[in-house]
Amino acid sequence: MKKIIIAIDGHSSTGKSTLAKQLAEHLDYIYIDSGAMYRAVTLYAIENGFIGSDGFDKIRLIQSLSGLHIAFKKVIFKKLQNPFSHSKMIFKKIVVTMSHCF
Repeated sequence: MKKIIIAIDGHSSTGKSTLAKQLAEHLDYIYIDSGAMYRAVTLYAIENGFIGSDGFDKIRLIQSLSGLHIAFKKVIFKKLQNPFSHSKMIFKKIVVTMSHCF
């Protein structure tokens, strides 16, 4: 069977992620949390000096992205498992790091 890309859009807190994870599991697809991906790139930019108190060096960040590796793995989510714990940790680290920049 040829696999297709499925994108789910909508307002916040409407169950998009829950639906996407269940659908990915049902179809044997990999669930991609795009928000976590954006947060990972932001953290990479902060940790590598592309974002700081002196601004944002977009050109250097773009030039360095070929060295960044983001992997998506198939994960079976259990009811008691918090699938957002890693994403929340990244977000917290971004907030803490950015608060020290300004």
